[in-house]
Amino acid sequence: MEKIALSLFVLIAVVAFVGLLKLDTGTGNAYYTSYQYLTVQISGAINAPNGYIEGYGDDVLVGRGEIANGQYQMTLSSGWRDHLKLDVFVNGESCTSVAVPIILNTQKIHYQGNIVVDLECS
Repeated sequence: MEKIALSLFVLIAVVAFVGLLKLDTGTGNAYYTSYQYLTVQISGAINAPNGYIEGYGDDVLVGRGEIANGQYQMTLSSGWRDHLKLDVFVNGESCTSVAVPIILNTQKIHYQGNIVVDLECS
């Protein structure tokens, strides 16, 4: 009886742990689902005038921030990882696109924190 109870306990623990993990389809990396919906700060240098910056994933606004003195800081919302790329707009004008897998692979960030990515508008 004790062996059955122990086996059942181990099975429940394994199922619970696997339920906490999610595979990031863009990078193939696993991350905890409890961190999936946290916002994150992305910042860095940008060759654009002062103003504002916005990030869109599949035409959905996922980030907004400010540009000052060639530096930007943007808060990405909960759904930013759900897209393959982020289209970046500066002061309403198209700037560039950033692949979400590149951000995750380069920085190895899968939790709340600051990600540094320099952008160049074309």
